[in-house]
Amino acid sequence: MKELILKKLDFKSYVLLSFTMGIALGLAGGTLFLLLSFVSGDVYFDLGEDQFNGIPAGIASFIAMPVFFAIVGAINGLIGFLPFKLLMKAKKELKLMAEYDTMS
Repeated sequence: MKELILKKLDFKSYVLLSFTMGIALGLAGGTLFLLLSFVSGDVYFDLGEDQFNGIPAGIASFIAMPVFFAIVGAINGLIGFLPFKLLMKAKKELKLMAEYDTMS
């Protein structure tokens, strides 16, 4: 891992990063609910007027949560870009530890 000093991030990259983090969070939550449905069976999932219980609820959560959190992540990226840009203007740089390649 190398230190990456971020000085500027464009709008598309910020929204894409937020969208990707939403998918990751949704996958983690969906996996947790799926595993809980296998272990205890006491999992519920409401989709409109339909309600699922047990393993079908876990499977529905595993599918729906990444989609929902991706949408929320994209909206967060749209709303949060301006405050992030103002913060970066005040802070000047953001130090991250990352593995990365440069594109030529």
